[in-house]
Amino acid sequence: MTIAHKKRAFQRKSDVGQFPLMDTQTPNLYRHIFPYDEVCRVEFDNQFIFIDPPEEIFITDTTFRDGQQARPPYTVEQIVDLFEMMHKLGGPNGVIRQCEFFLYSEKDKEAVTKCMDRNYRYPEITGWIRATKEDFKLVKEMGLKETGILSSVSDYHIFLKLKKNRRVVLREYLSIVTAAMDLGITPRCHFEDVTRADIYGFCVPFAQDLMRLSEERSPAFP
Repeated sequence: MTIAHKKRAFQRKSDVGQFPLMDTQTPNLYRHIFPYDEVCRVEFDNQFIFIDPPEEIFITDTTFRDGQQARPPYTVEQIVDLFEMMHKLGGPNGVIRQCEFFLYSEKDKEAVTKCMDRNYRYPEITGWIRATKEDFKLVKEMGLKETGILSSVSDYHIFLKLKKNRRVVLREYLSIVTAAMDLGITPRCHFEDVTRADIYGFCVPFAQDLMRLSEERSPAFP
């Protein structure tokens, strides 16, 4: 790549403007990328992005959330034992920074309570909920300081699973995020099904709205 090409690529990266929400009445299902009769494809932006690793790299563990969907569910005792091991493995600097927990069943709540009783700084115990006010109540009841929020971003999920449109879903997500911040709870939005989503029509506008909310609440929510 020539110096001129690198310069243009850097300018494209650093001069990203605001992307308005592209509302639509019909879903964009990207059939040219995900055809029903062929193996799905991978699409690129035809842009070179310079490698820019963060100063600090850490792990957010999903064993007690996503991991439980791939095997027989853990018992409370198994969860506590694994949590203890991750605390030792992550060390005092918190290489394993957080653990995500379901909060739905009584067993989930018991496991969270017993892990919280360890009073470890790392891994920090965080929740994981759907983007609903009913689920958000669980975070408040458990006294957690942070929670992941399932935020479906593809038209497959927005239109076909949630039976809504982009503008309605975006408004609901931002409402939940704002409610969390009002109570001092840090929200962390998981962009579900992002590989099939409209990046510049929905994901980037959504991310920019989240950044705006974060900046308005700084320094409480960096």
